[in-house]
Amino acid sequence: MTRRTFLDISVSIMQAVVAGLCLVPVLRFVMHPLIAKKRGGGFVRLVPLSSIAAGKPQRAVVKADRWDAYIHYPSGPVGSVWLLRTDDEQGEPRIRCLQTTCPHLGCAVDRAADGNGFRCPCHDAAFDGDGKKLSGPAPRDMDELEIRLTEADAAGERWIEVNYQTFTTGIEGKIPKA
Repeated sequence: MTRRTFLDISVSIMQAVVAGLCLVPVLRFVMHPLIAKKRGGGFVRLVPLSSIAAGKPQRAVVKADRWDAYIHYPSGPVGSVWLLRTDDEQGEPRIRCLQTTCPHLGCAVDRAADGNGFRCPCHDAAFDGDGKKLSGPAPRDMDELEIRLTEADAAGERWIEVNYQTFTTGIEGKIPKA
């Protein structure tokens, strides 16, 4: 083997190694949706259906596993939601789930002092009992999350599960350019 052939092969091997190292983050980016689905994501079990009274909003803490890059954190609080229950004429429950984060700047939305609706304490945004915007700087109604009711378990209990997610606030794109 000549010196020139050896150098050609060595440089080719080094180029292949560098190209392979550059390809790893690209593949990880492309494969992320599949990895995220495999890790769970989706619906998180909240509370038993029997613990929610009709006509009275109840706050529920959302607990889920979390991942930060390659680190897995055990199940812990990741947020909270308001659960609203109404029953139809046949007694079948209808559950709505509202995000407790204000769509204005992300403050925690709480029940109004008079018990009718919700209020954000940061900038005094007001929402009715269904989460519709009444007043204040909030750009939209409270965000509603997808929920589902499980079939009865061995103890005969049905559970409320939520597809928990957070939404952006209303300030994107409103920062003046220098």
